[in-house]
Amino acid sequence: MLVAGCLLLSALALGAALSLHQTPPVLFAEVGGTAEILCSPGEPVEGGKGKYYWYLRREGKVPTCVWKCLDDKNKSRFACKLDRHGLTLEISSIQHNDSGVYYCAIKWGFYLAFGKGSRLIVGESYTPSASVLLLAASPQGTDLSGTADLACLVRGVSNPVHVAWTIPGASQEQQLTRSVKGKDGALMFINHTGTAAAPWASAAAVTCEVWFNSSGSSVQRSAWFRKRSRRECGQGGHALHGGGSPGAADGISDLPLDVHLL
Repeated sequence: MLVAGCLLLSALALGAALSLHQTPPVLFAEVGGTAEILCSPGEPVEGGKGKYYWYLRREGKVPTCVWKCLDDKNKSRFACKLDRHGLTLEISSIQHNDSGVYYCAIKWGFYLAFGKGSRLIVGESYTPSASVLLLAASPQGTDLSGTADLACLVRGVSNPVHVAWTIPGASQEQQLTRSVKGKDGALMFINHTGTAAAPWASAAAVTCEVWFNSSGSSVQRSAWFRKRSRRECGQGGHALHGGGSPGAADGISDLPLDVHLL
């Protein structure tokens, strides 16, 4: 146990020291198109392309190695390009199943150091039945020392979407996304995060913004903080009211404006 713990701490320290930076964090692509993801290490890496690996995590799956840059001599839809800025993964003839989060990894001694990931979304995600809901719950009473839970629920889409949060005056916890596939084949994504209640209570609305494709159009949903009494909680009342303005183009403006509360 002690040896395993030391190895784990060493791996974490190594990853922090290398500081792999991936850009862009999110990119959209069409079927048959091309996408590029740049991996920039914080310091020079000896050994060239042979030290680089790329892992893909599809929705609901564990990450798997999809390409070793050492294999570039073999013909593939994946290719690695090394220059002074870092290493770029190029994906050509893109297919739907290429969607997911790509992680750059560098072999350093006995360890692999990973980047934070770049999400590739292939194709159009919007459908006529798509909707976006902002769900939120705030602490009870006057105690604002706790955390407010926030979730952006995207329903009725055909592919993954990109969700971003705007939380004025407060630090944001790490996002966690869950996905569910319905009997009709439509997808539902729940993007969950949290924030300290006190800064939010004295600031503006929190907003989740959803992108369905590469057009740049998006849908926004917002909610404002309001203290909740114990009586309200007992009666099934809720501590938030909300609203939002949907995006304006590509049919997205017809999405229903719903703000549901936990």
